[in-house]
Amino acid sequence: MRNVQIENVQAELLISRYRASDVLIFADPSYLLDTRNGAIYENEMSDEQHASLLDLLDDHPGPVLLTGYEHPFYNERLKHWQGGRHRVNQ
Repeated sequence: MRNVQIENVQAELLISRYRASDVLIFADPSYLLDTRNGAIYENEMSDEQHASLLDLLDDHPGPVLLTGYEHPFYNERLKHWQGGRHRVNQ
């Protein structure tokens, strides 16, 4: 994994620090609250925080890999993104 850097910091700081076209952002946020049965993460995200994260990722000049469940909120907000979806069976 040459030239790979893994950091555990707030997404806003990390994305702004590495704002470049040759930087891939892999984002794995907590799932939207209405996709599951209650809070399960140590650091939960509100819908507003998800929206802010999507704004940051959308503004990033490089490639972005975003994980999450299929959801109308994400589908509508990111409908202009190019890419693919991969369903993972449990």
